[in-house]
Amino acid sequence: MGKLDVAIAGTRNMLELSKASNARFIFFSSSEIYGDPETKNVPTPENYRGNVFCQGSRACYGESKRVGETITYIFHNQTVLKTNMIRPSNVFGPEILENECRVLPNFASKIKKVFLCKYNGMVHKLELFATSQMQYLGFL
Repeated sequence: MGKLDVAIAGTRNMLELSKASNARFIFFSSSEIYGDPETKNVPTPENYRGNVFCQGSRACYGESKRVGETITYIFHNQTVLKTNMIRPSNVFGPEILENECRVLPNFASKIKKVFLCKYNGMVHKLELFATSQMQYLGFL
């Protein structure tokens, strides 16, 4: 509950500050607002309304982003504040878990595995390493 309160109050406070400072406000949202779209809606169009479960483990995050977009929309339409919203997908950071069923963690988990492959008639052990800077592919 605390995450939800902080995200909503923080967004509102930043909108108020931007308005008072005559600054432009950019809301960094998330494709999480869509919930879990059906396969036919992937990639997800901007006008997709979502398939949201508001009681899941990530509900506070998704709901805070939805409310943040709504508050930003209201400020944009009812005040002189200039706003923009950015809604990226597949963003990850150091605290995301490999088993979260997200594209990049799944990819990272898979590339850390060792594979055997045949090249020029010989079997080679192919190992992939992932670092925060780059991904390295090499034959051992």
